[in-house]
Amino acid sequence: MYNIATLKTALLALIGFNDSPDSNIPGIDSELTASSSGQYWEDFHPLLHTDNLYYSAPNFEGMGYSAYSVATYDTGDKVLYNSIAWRSKSDSNVDTPAVDSEWESCFSYWLREKTNASIAKLFNRLATDKKLSGSTKAIFSNTLLFEGDGKLSDTITKSSRVVGFAINPQRINNIQVVLNQLGLQFTVAQSSLPIYLWHSSRKGYVATQNVTTTGTQKFNWQALTSFVLDYVSYSSDIDSGGTWFIGYFEDDVTGSAVNKTYDFYAGPCRGCLNTADNVTRYNLWSKYVSIMPFYSTSLDGTNLPAIEDIEYDETTNFGLNLAITVKPDVTELITNNLHLITYPLGMQFANDMLSLMAHNPSTRVNAPQKNAAQNVVLYELSGDANTKGVIKETERAVNALAEDLSNISVALPQNKPTGIRIGSI
Repeated sequence: MYNIATLKTALLALIGFNDSPDSNIPGIDSELTASSSGQYWEDFHPLLHTDNLYYSAPNFEGMGYSAYSVATYDTGDKVLYNSIAWRSKSDSNVDTPAVDSEWESCFSYWLREKTNASIAKLFNRLATDKKLSGSTKAIFSNTLLFEGDGKLSDTITKSSRVVGFAINPQRINNIQVVLNQLGLQFTVAQSSLPIYLWHSSRKGYVATQNVTTTGTQKFNWQALTSFVLDYVSYSSDIDSGGTWFIGYFEDDVTGSAVNKTYDFYAGPCRGCLNTADNVTRYNLWSKYVSIMPFYSTSLDGTNLPAIEDIEYDETTNFGLNLAITVKPDVTELITNNLHLITYPLGMQFANDMLSLMAHNPSTRVNAPQKNAAQNVVLYELSGDANTKGVIKETERAVNALAEDLSNISVALPQNKPTGIRIGSI
């Protein structure tokens, strides 16, 4: 699988727009005219010339926006200035509308949104139609770290610490770890106990969720939302590599945590009575992720303590268990191989924009003088018996991309170890 938000950020400037020589057409932000590939959208089809795109866009100048006046504007506010419709890119904006200021022409913003839509469509198409030869399938799903709960008499004395699990996804090209469920075992029920997710590349927590358990001296499973451990995330400012931490503050706990005897460093005892299932579980998840209980007494609000102040205890689970899913994540592989994406993305954008031109008549005055006739656009899309249209060429490009991407990650399911059966022998 892949992170669409990260791909939008990485691919936005892969292919650029050319500013129109027509002074009546608004200028485009430099972020969109930049081209890291050296190619421009009109290289993929002549109808993608900026003039044609402008006359296919909504008539923003005719939408009744208020005239610009010296004031403070927030993100998304729209005004008319020098006969051009502008959109504020930030809050507390006091700039005068201009290209590459805190304003962007509505036409430029429309191009940005259409580019992002084509990026999302390309990769959603790969996920749903092509399956990337299985790379969107989980390697394993909802696998418990261990089975069995702790002895109720084996409680952990609270010491005003932050405690939990340190998690390191293996640096295989490339995986994503999803924490689906959190198991909790405490002497009494917990009411809105905050659970935090941190990453070593940032001080503040990445995610938090309050969990409530039921009953006393009872084991509970709680579903987690948004506890996703990416190897790297540009949109969330998560650096590549590093360590994830999930845990809680002991001072937030009512009662005490119950410890489960388990060795996270060596794994469960091999050959001991009733340990076969835990051995097979450990052999499965430890190929892709290393997990070690941690604690720290050096607290800084809800921030992650300094790494040098974190200590590890491989045999204390702090009353926690996890159900995890591991999936291939080819996001970083894609961003490191942008040359594979340029042509398929260019064709996807051509397919999307020509479809818009054919089926969404422009509202601009004299637009037919600029735009190709509908029958011409439809022919360019579909072609004929002797000519491949844009639709067929896009399909061919997406097929080639799916094959390329399916071969660049050693973590894809067809390359994973043979599945391990959990159960009695």
